[in-house]
Amino acid sequence: HHADQPDFARQLRDAANRPAYVMISGLSNDRAILNIDGVDQAVPLVVLADYWRGEFATFWRSPPNYASAIVDSRSGAAQWLAQQLATALGDTGPVGPRLDDARLQIWIHRFQLAQGLPSDGSAGPITLMQLNRANGVDEPRLQKTS
Repeated sequence: HHADQPDFARQLRDAANRPAYVMISGLSNDRAILNIDGVDQAVPLVVLADYWRGEFATFWRSPPNYASAIVDSRSGAAQWLAQQLATALGDTGPVGPRLDDARLQIWIHRFQLAQGLPSDGSAGPITLMQLNRANGVDEPRLQKTS
């Protein structure tokens, strides 16, 4: 079984506040599976909380030609974004001839609102990650542990 959260690389800090990086590959209600130097170790969440300050990096699949937040139809990834948004919003018609800045902004706003995201009309990483999830894009996932 896979959880809905993406895999995370966590930055932990030791007692001297020095950073160390680990990957969390599994998660349950009370423990995390950390991969440290290639070895999986189960760590109680209460112990992890003593060393983790909230920093993380996540692995996600970015769109083709993605360089930065997509805000208009001239972006290299705009055509991909428009098609993905249309799919997520249940619109099955061809996007190409209909794509302009105004329509793309409307689709971004509608998708963000439907996902409970800040509706800023800019398709940055969080919006794109939610779009990948909504459309079933295959990405790394945390495994549920018992």
